[in-house]
Amino acid sequence: MKQSYWKALLVATGLAASSLLAQAPGLSQDWAAPSPTRSWGVGGLLGGGLNYSALNDAAGGEVRSYSIPVILPLEVSLGRLYMGGAFEYAVQEYRSAAGSSNAEGPHYAGLLLGYQLFHEGRWQIEWNNRTFANIANENGQLNGPEYAWLANERYRLDNELAVRYQRERANVRMGLAHNLRTERDGYDPGETSLASLAFGYGFGDYSPEARDYQLTVLLGVNARYNFADRKDNARVAGTEYGTVFVAPGLQIATRTLSLQAMVEVPVQQLQPDEQSIREELRANFGMRYYLR
Repeated sequence: MKQSYWKALLVATGLAASSLLAQAPGLSQDWAAPSPTRSWGVGGLLGGGLNYSALNDAAGGEVRSYSIPVILPLEVSLGRLYMGGAFEYAVQEYRSAAGSSNAEGPHYAGLLLGYQLFHEGRWQIEWNNRTFANIANENGQLNGPEYAWLANERYRLDNELAVRYQRERANVRMGLAHNLRTERDGYDPGETSLASLAFGYGFGDYSPEARDYQLTVLLGVNARYNFADRKDNARVAGTEYGTVFVAPGLQIATRTLSLQAMVEVPVQQLQPDEQSIREELRANFGMRYYLR
């Protein structure tokens, strides 16, 4: 395997009634996933956030992305099942020696689903799904490679399985995730597989509403592999790559508010091609508010 380092930064803030961030740090992509409870009801939810990322490709180009996800003001809990909605507005910029190009507009709209598969004793297992339609039009295209376009997919389907084991103040959090994006106008973005393993230790009082301690210190390892994109059934060189990160984090939880910060520092890169997209650093800050 070939190690390489390049500049990338992801800063995310999001408000949501509940989020996978508290269950499996590092598996979150751009959206906070729902976390179901055993209660029944319909409630309001205010949410929003900001994402930023920068990527370098084999051609020397750089992609800068800004997105604003908004959690729709309605949530439904049906026992173990949670349902909600979300919307995203995005700005994308591609820079190269030839100049720069921008794309801006609505990006995603879709449905959030979560189901509590098991919660007995020290064990908790949850499944989370995000199904989004890419609503970017011709404004989502830019003068650059199609992998950098906002409008390079038709639908996005994210599935995650989160497992947590709690023993007194210590816990272990494991997760597996898969992201599928469907073909649009002959361009087929590659799938992404993710895995996460984190250890946490809680301080302060335990919050039954947040299902966590007031302060939790986290240390994890995350792995992310992006399969190659395809254009008219032909593989797009340089779009397949994998990264292993060390991910320290911190979480603060109260009855109504939860904050989490995490940094992902790469320790290993896998590049099947001689030159591929490379990652160096990811960081995120998330916030969610519980309406009672």
